[in-house]
This record gives sequence, C-alpha cells and structure tokens, in this order.
Amino acid sequence: MFEDWELVEKITTGYSGCDSFTAKRKDGGELFFMKVLSNGSRKIRERFRRETVIYETVKVDNIPKIIEHNTELYKDEQTSLYYVAKHISGLQLDRYIQRRKMDESHIISLFKDLLLILRALHNQDIVHRDIKPQNIIISEDGGVHLVDFGIAFWDEDDEHLTEKGDELGNRFLRLADFSANSLNKRSSISDLTMACGIASYMISGETPRNLVDAQDQFPHQTEKAAAAIKKLDYAIFWNLIFDKGFQLDMSRRWGTADEILSILDKMKKENNQQEEYKKILAEHGNSIDKAKLASLKSALENIYLPLRHKLHQFAKSNAPGFRTERSEWVYYPTSQKRRGHFRLISISNDSRIIVEFSAEVTGSQVVGYLAVQKQEKREVMRVAFGQPLTDVEEMVMDEQISDYLLPFLVGAL
Repeated sequence: MFEDWELVEKITTGYSGCDSFTAKRKDGGELFFMKVLSNGSRKIRERFRRETVIYETVKVDNIPKIIEHNTELYKDEQTSLYYVAKHISGLQLDRYIQRRKMDESHIISLFKDLLLILRALHNQDIVHRDIKPQNIIISEDGGVHLVDFGIAFWDEDDEHLTEKGDELGNRFLRLADFSANSLNKRSSISDLTMACGIASYMISGETPRNLVDAQDQFPHQTEKAAAAIKKLDYAIFWNLIFDKGFQLDMSRRWGTADEILSILDKMKKENNQQEEYKKILAEHGNSIDKAKLASLKSALENIYLPLRHKLHQFAKSNAPGFRTERSEWVYYPTSQKRRGHFRLISISNDSRIIVEFSAEVTGSQVVGYLAVQKQEKREVMRVAFGQPLTDVEEMVMDEQISDYLLPFLVGAL
C-alpha cells in the first residue's frame, strides 16, 4: 500500500499531476522508483494504468520491473494512483554525456543497446513514442535502460486512448507523425526516428528539436552536427543512417531496428577492411602509366572535343524546334576510345534522335565517328595520333555532320 512507502527525493514532475520520486519502504533501506498520479482526467488515469500493465507484461531486458501498484483502482477518481519499480542507479543520458567525453565506439555501443530494446518492444507490438535523453538511463555498469511508458501504444485495445485530434511526442524531437491530425501515431517507425535523434544528439550534443529546421536542414546537417560527424571514422555510415532516418515521409525511413543494426555491424567490419582496401587501391593507382594515359587523352580530345562542339553548333543552327541532352563516358587505356551521346528531342512530338559520337584510336590515327539511332557508325574525320585538326579539316567535319544528320531531323518532324 502507498502508506507503506516513504518518499525520499522528488525526481520529476510529469504530465497532468504525475510526479516521480525515489522511495523506500518504511521498514527497509533499499531505494526504489515511485510514480504517483494524484489527479487527472479519466483518460490520463487509464493511460497510467496502461503504463503499469506494459511494465508488468513486457519481456524486455533493461526495462525496470514493477514491484507493486494500485492502478487497478484507476476508475476510482478519488484514489491517487501509484506504482513502484526497481530503481536504476545511474544518470539520465543528457547528464551522462555532460559529465564525460564519449568516443565513437561508445556512442555506437549505446545506440545499439537502445535499438535492441526497441526491437524487443516492437516485436511485442509496443511503441514507446517518448524517446528522449531524460527517458534513457545509463546505469553505473554502462547499461542502457528505457523508462516512462506514459504515452506508449500497445495493441488495438489502446485505440481509444490515442484518438485523432490528440497530439503526442516531446520537445526533444517533434514529429509530424504525432501531430493532431496524423493517422500514424501508432507506428514503430517513429521510435526509430527518435532513436536516430538520440544518436545525433550523442555525437553533436545538439538537441534536434525538429526533423527540418528553418534552413531546411535535417538534424545531422546543421553546422555543429555536420562538423562533429565529419570527425568520426564512420562518418559515411552515420550520414547514411541519418539521411534515411530523418526523412519527412515515413515510408522512406527505416522500417525496423534490424535495418539500422546491420549498418552498425558493418562499421566494425568496415574498419578491419579499410586498410586492406587502401593498399589495393594504391597498388592499382601505381600500376597505371600516367604519362601514357595523358597522351591518349590528348590525342582523343583532338577530335572528340571539336566533334562535340560541332554537334552543338549544328543543333543550334538547324534544329530550333528540338531540345538537346548530352551524356558522356570516360576513356579507358584498354579500349582507347572516348564516346558520348547527343540527343535531339522534338518539342512538338517528343520524337528523339540519338547520336553516338566517338573518337577512337586506329593504328597510328584517331578517327571521329557518328552513329545515329544505333545504326552503323560513320566516319566524319581522321587525323594522325597526337595531331590537332586544321581549319580545313574542321570545315570538312561540319559538312559531314550536316550531310548525315539533316535527313534524320526532317524525318522526326
């Protein structure tokens, strides 16, 4: 009974008359956690009852166990409700990170432990919905504990406790998922988004507040957060986690804790492989004859660049009713070729003329080719390897392009 307990120290004041304390039995010295609801609406009392049921029912490590309660009396509005749970000796996450400098491996470990708790909850159809530093306790042995299920959702029986028009969430990371008109208040995806907010907070020390700020930045893209992430060994992986975790569209975010956990697992594996990868890439770079590659590039561009320029000039002069697009490929020492695509698209009927243009080494010469609509390629110019085009050769190239392409333009009208 409540009368058997002595309140030791007030911890927090929660929602609508709900306070938490450290407490001990009057006949004993061990500390426990006590939460008391002195008054509140019928819905608040029902939710307090539901929180107790979740604590009693859930089978998840690192979530406190209920010792006793009187919440079965929630319908008696004259009775103050309470529950007593095991006390976790430790610090709330916000105080924890203020008192110590955490390296990346420690952040990964805490984030992973939080995700494991969420995975277990979600497997039991429980959505926490109030993940913030104050609800995460780091015990003296370094364990992660998740507390406060006051606004948690659990199965369809909870439907009348979270109705359309109710607004949920917290000020640590506001989500549109929990806005008054949202139909997504019961999705476990929101828990994962808030967990990503916790990870970003541990890295930067910056409270995210909103998914997108006034500068259209996600929480990890602010100046302070981006600078902190950039210093990490696994910056690319963190950005991958946050880029998806903070999407406004819930369907584009992480769907399960396992998806994020798999990336955290890759971080360690990646670290072991990075040095080997760097060695292989360095050996590959050293094996390339850079002088030969530069000579090849220069020889190919003696024809390729003028050919590309002439195609643009041709389109500008002869195809005012067409818009143009271009894509290009790199050149390779083994193929000794550089090529690109030039597309002319009719504005009136969307018909397309696709021109592949290329410069290719043939023996001691470089040859320029055009191929329209995937037909057999046609030579438009050739020069000795390493020699630029003369003015006369450029005029001949102009004529060859016009002779070849004009009929295709007319046919596309």
